Amino acid sequence: MAEDQPADGAAEMPSTPLVVWAARLSAYFLAQGGIMLLAYAIYGFGTDPNSFARGSRTAIAPSFGLGLNFWLSDLISLGVEYRAMPFSWNRGGFDTRGGPPNGNFPDGKIDSNDQTFKFNQMLSLSIGFALGHRGLSKE
Repeated sequence: MAEDQPADGAAEMPSTPLVVWAARLSAYFLAQGGIMLLAYAIYGFGTDPNSFARGSRTAIAPSFGLGLNFWLSDLISLGVEYRAMPFSWNRGGFDTRGGPPNGNFPDGKIDSNDQTFKFNQMLSLSIGFALGHRGLSKE
């Protein structure tokens, strides 16, 4: 038993393999999805989607960003990406604001008066795995 411990007498904790962490995260996200489905089954199925009108449209909007990819080793990379998408949109899809002539709410129409300008931002973190040869020579 004494030969298993380091010379200074401190016991080292074994590291948790990456596959165990991946399994834990998978179980966590699976549980979160189950909770959401359960909440929807309890509270959401009684909602009649035809009880309110919604608007729908497709528009072209600008998007810009910056992404970086860092190789931590020959097999694992870390990616960081920032993206910004400034545009006007009606987040709820409902008649949320009034219109001309006096701006009273509701005006009974889902149109551009219901849109608000938002500077939408997104930050993404990613982990990549290289499963084959990357073509770099170690000479």
